[in-house]
Amino acid sequence: MKGLARLAVALAAVLATAAAPALAADPRVGATDALLRATAAADEPGLAVAVWHHGQVVYRGVRGLADLEQGTPLTPRSAFHLASLSKQMTGLAVLQLVAQGRIDLDADIHRYLPELPDFGATVRIRHLLSMTSGLKDQWALLRMSGRDWQDVFTQEMLRAAIARVPQLDFAPGSDYAYSNTNYLLLADIVARVEGRSFRAAMAADVFAPLGMADTLVQDELQEPIRGRVNCYYQIPGRPEWHRQLLAYRTWGATSVVSTIDDMARWGIALAGRQLGGKQLYAALAEPSTLTGGAPNLYRAGLYRNQADGRTTYEHGGADGSFRHYLRYFPSEDLGVVVLTNSERHPIALVDAVARLWLPAAGTPPPPAPLPPAPAPADLDGVYAGGRTDAAVRLFHRDGRLMLRSGDDDDQPLQVTPNGDLAVADGTAAFTAARDAAEHVTGLVEHNRVNAAVPFEVALHRLPPPPPLDPARFVGRYRNAALGITLSVRAEGGGLVLAPLNSELAFHLEATDRDRFEGWDYAFRTVRFDPGSGPAAGLTVDGDRAAGVRFVRDPDPLPPGG
Repeated sequence: MKGLARLAVALAAVLATAAAPALAADPRVGATDALLRATAAADEPGLAVAVWHHGQVVYRGVRGLADLEQGTPLTPRSAFHLASLSKQMTGLAVLQLVAQGRIDLDADIHRYLPELPDFGATVRIRHLLSMTSGLKDQWALLRMSGRDWQDVFTQEMLRAAIARVPQLDFAPGSDYAYSNTNYLLLADIVARVEGRSFRAAMAADVFAPLGMADTLVQDELQEPIRGRVNCYYQIPGRPEWHRQLLAYRTWGATSVVSTIDDMARWGIALAGRQLGGKQLYAALAEPSTLTGGAPNLYRAGLYRNQADGRTTYEHGGADGSFRHYLRYFPSEDLGVVVLTNSERHPIALVDAVARLWLPAAGTPPPPAPLPPAPAPADLDGVYAGGRTDAAVRLFHRDGRLMLRSGDDDDQPLQVTPNGDLAVADGTAAFTAARDAAEHVTGLVEHNRVNAAVPFEVALHRLPPPPPLDPARFVGRYRNAALGITLSVRAEGGGLVLAPLNSELAFHLEATDRDRFEGWDYAFRTVRFDPGSGPAAGLTVDGDRAAGVRFVRDPDPLPPGG
């Protein structure tokens, strides 16, 4: 990787801590080391952690392996694919150009990218930054075409998918929906305004001025990167690790590669309002509301949230099996970033590390673990609600109440003392709604991330579906704009949906006469047209792309197809 110095000889110890000599005896250093040891084994995929306070790195540690095949330990200069942590860097680059008068936040994005299709409404730069554009997510569109997550993805491929389906999911500014498309387009706008590649613009305008010598935008698949970290996953119930490949040639929403040392520099620079940090912090502090008056927490690649009663600016990153999280407490000028190369979710570790380093005054102690409590069996069922009527399933497994939502791993739900059902990381909870006869009629989902901006979503309980009539649904369905054909076949008493010319296949769970759940990022909900004969078409709602229409192909489906 250009600009990267040769890595030092592999560390003999897998845990390396760098703190100023005066801090070496600080008991918080040893306590943070202990947290890392308790979180990851030395011979497994690992993690890197940095803490900064008042412009100084007060803790930096790594634990575990960067490459299982070679047994290469992580070091402070191991190069992680940052996934969506990249967005805040793209956001800063945009706001720098806004401050220079070269980008207008209120301009129609066609001013900078005139080749984009007509979206039927004006999408402005600020809509991209705040995830309020209504643009469908690039990954969901490609997933619908049968692309596996380990396939090659390029900027050109994603741009083409966006152009083929210009219908918005909602009027710009009226709602929030996380869509990677927003930041891909912002990167294209930065490159167009700068007159050079996004990689070159970021290197010159962001990374070099901040001293982030080991950070770059990876825009070539074959580029060798010194110290590259591989990512790994496990199949539930099996101990062995599997390497997950990433073949991205796309940027803006992802694909910054960096180290824990450079991420500490990034956090300190933003905290000190260096470079464009002043503009970024102004954007974070500015109240942001949707057109209906509801608050929006997303600003320029960071959420404005709360943790332990304090305002925070934070964001996560997840591509392949990489899982990262950054959180900054502006009132304390203290930040924590955790980078991991497995599907180990880092929020709990960020919480624990932050509590060690935050001033004790006003910081509540971590909640005591809740004793296991049985969940009523009458909660089992499917519930749906919200803008896209997305579904979740509650079910019991091995005596535990579990939550299934989209293509996320099934999560156990803990019954809290007040009777709520909370997910393990505490970010959401559900309250059962019951009628006068105490029958469960639905759920109320509560936001548990931001106490300052609470929200609730009412989910209605779906009744058991009627007997399945496979003949109504079996066939081929095509979206001509996307060039995608889906086959639906009967199998094992149910239905299987599969994009043609793809190895992907999704078992559809009937939740109503014409409604099925695919429990996938792209095929979250599949609704067939109602009627008495063969369905004339179907509509797909993904986690981040809604209302994608497919019409029945008049050609009959061949046997087994």
